[in-house]
Amino acid sequence: MKDEKKWTFRRILRTMWVATGLLFTSWLFYSYQSHGVDDHWLEDSSSVSVQRTGDFYGFTPTGPYNKVLLFYPGAMVESKAYVPLCRQIADHGV
Repeated sequence: MKDEKKWTFRRILRTMWVATGLLFTSWLFYSYQSHGVDDHWLEDSSSVSVQRTGDFYGFTPTGPYNKVLLFYPGAMVESKAYVPLCRQIADHGV
């Protein structure tokens, strides 16, 4: 009788461990996607020209500028998640 309880406890523990691992992996996949990025960040304005391709987003100030920043996204996050940050940098002439 004691062995059956150990087996049941181990089985429950193993099932919980696998389920937790699957939930954590699903959460990681969901969190690496960009959420809540409005399309107004990707529209041209009087101060910034926006180039959008399948590989990158380009923000070029329309006025004179002397600084260039190449922003390489990492950490398996979608590049669209960095659009608001890069757009604000471009708005300041970089």
